[in-house]
Order: sequence, then C-alpha cells, then structure tokens
Amino acid sequence: ARLSGDTLKNMGIAIPAVLAAFSRIVATRADANTAVIAANQGEERMQGIINGKRFSEIVPAAPADFASPYSDYNYEIAVDYVNGSNLDTPVAGPTDFKRVRVITTKDGMAGFNVTLSTIMTYIGY
Repeated sequence: ARLSGDTLKNMGIAIPAVLAAFSRIVATRADANTAVIAANQGEERMQGIINGKRFSEIVPAAPADFASPYSDYNYEIAVDYVNGSNLDTPVAGPTDFKRVRVITTKDGMAGFNVTLSTIMTYIGY
C-alpha cells in the first residue's frame, strides 16, 4: 500500500525508520510468555499513538489497563522533548523531536516492565 502525503505528514517521521522501536526488558521474575505478551500489547499501543497523529497530538497518558483478556497488564505513555543531538535525554522543549515510550507492566509483578521507545520528529505539519 502506498502512503499519501497527508498520511506521512500526520504520522511524523520516526528516526531511524517509521517505527524504530526497541524493547528493554527488566524481568526480575518474568517468564518468556509474560514478556512476549507485554511486548506485543505495548507495540499495538505504540502503533495507535503514532499512526495518523500530528506531532502536537502525541502526548503523555496516565497509567491504564489493557482490554480483556490482558487487563492484568498495564501501560503508561511517556512523551518527552529531546534534542536531535541527544535523543536519550529529555529537555524542557519544545523541540522538533519527541521520545515516545510505552511502558508495560503486569499486576503482581513488581519490578517487571517492557518499554518500547521511538523518536518522532516534527516536519512542519
């Protein structure tokens, strides 16, 4: 499928690719299945955050539960302005770059999280 110019400008550009997400798993007592479910649910939430939204519409969200049957998994959306020269360190902003993170946790598993992260950039729309 071909993306239209409107779709591209609404999505923004993720660096280094449209969605360059990476997973950082901190698993103190997690089994592989729990980590895979958390990563998959986080990836779906990330896609929902960045697809079809303007740069200004990409904002943080308070912790919430995923829908059933994964309602024992929770997510939080963290959005920070960053500089192009240092994409890891939040700054006061605004800048032309946002680091978007979906942090997924599971009820009853203190210390467990899966964090997906991508960088969005403002292209003038």
